[in-house]
This record gives sequence, C-alpha cells and structure tokens, in this order.
Amino acid sequence: MIAIDQQKLSASSFFGQSMSPTLRHKDILLIKDINSTRIKVRDIVTFKDRNDYIVAHRIIKIVNRGEVLYYIKGDASRSIEIISASKILGKVVGIKRKNKITFLHLQRSLIYFYIISYFSALKEFIKILLKWLYYSRFFKKLIEFLFPLELKIYVIKDIDRNDDFKSFYNIRPFKPGEYDFFCGIIAKSHDNSIGKLWILKDKTANYSLYGPHIKFLYQGRNVNEKLVQEAVRLINDENVSLL
Repeated sequence: MIAIDQQKLSASSFFGQSMSPTLRHKDILLIKDINSTRIKVRDIVTFKDRNDYIVAHRIIKIVNRGEVLYYIKGDASRSIEIISASKILGKVVGIKRKNKITFLHLQRSLIYFYIISYFSALKEFIKILLKWLYYSRFFKKLIEFLFPLELKIYVIKDIDRNDDFKSFYNIRPFKPGEYDFFCGIIAKSHDNSIGKLWILKDKTANYSLYGPHIKFLYQGRNVNEKLVQEAVRLINDENVSLL
C-alpha cells in the first residue's frame, strides 16, 4: 500500500495502449477504494472484464435501468463495455511514471475528455485513410522503405510476465483454467513487437489458435503467415508442451 495525503492507495501496473495517452504502458496506477455511488462520468476505474481480468478504462456514461450500469471505454479504443457496479474495483486517482507521481485532476475534466474524444476519432479516421492508402503500390513501397522488416519469431511460455507480449493488444482471450495449456508466439522487427498470437490447448487435448494480431504498419507483409506457420509447426511436432 502507498500512503499519500493520508489516504491509503493500492498500486498496480498498467500494460497496453488502450488508455493512451492518459495512461502509458508500464505506468503504476494509484487506485482508491470507492463506493460505486460516488463514481462519476469521466472517472477512470479498474474493473473485472468478462474474463475476470482487471482492466483500467474510463466511464463515458452512467444509466439507471433498475440497475445502475456503467459504459466504459479506453481512451484509445473504439469498443465500449457495459458493466454493473459489482464489477468495479476502484478509482484511478493518480499515476507514477519515471519516479514522479501525478494526480488525475486535469485528466478527468470535461475539456480533457472532449480533447481525448476528438483525438480518438481523428486517430481512427487517419487509420482508415492510411489503410486505404496502404494498399496502393506506391504507399506500400514507401512504408516498406521507411519501416524495413527484419522478422524474428519467439515463443513465449509465461505470457503474463513478458512485457513484450503485453505491450499491445493486452487482452487474454480466455478465462483462467479454461485451457490446460497456452503459450504465445510473438513477431519482432528491430527489437520491436509487431505481431502476436496465442496457442491454446483445451481439456480434450485439442489445439486452437487465437490471432494473429499485427500492428498496422506491418500488415500485408506476411507476418501473420509466419506466426501461423510457426504455431502449426510446433503443434505438429508436439513440442508445444516443452516450450
């Protein structure tokens, strides 16, 4: 526990890019226990998602339909989740980044909220535009020149402790105990993580793959095929359990 301003706060690491730029990968979140009736729109809260994993996202709407429901979204995400009060664990009141503690007063203001909403919409528009341009021959050649691909594939057994694997699309697509075995395969270029997938083995010994998820600038460059080929090779060689 961390004692600040006579309030006891719990500290938790944040992974991924879903709350960028408010929260960054590897930030330490300062979380305060709070009664759900005191939670307001624009607050950032921690909650359990449908797979019982702890997530930190922003509340964008609260409705009362016999039961109070909270509409929650990452600042850099398009997807919205609806949760009940029982799922909320606490309110993020500050962050620790590079040994400096910042409290989130400005980051929950109405002006900041509108700026973030505009930023997210603009980013999605730019992404759609770039995707359209990307498949033109000239633009694709330009991207390949500016971002040369030096592909290396790695197998990650302990995905919960590997920061590279958690650095983007940090969502585990299954519940704890749902699979007898799982591991991850990650693609890197120049030491940057650019793609990932999961190998899952259920209780009937059947394997399945989830993914791959490839960063935008590396889509259409055979990264997904390489990840799937490596996964299939491991499964066919029956080496998955030895990784």
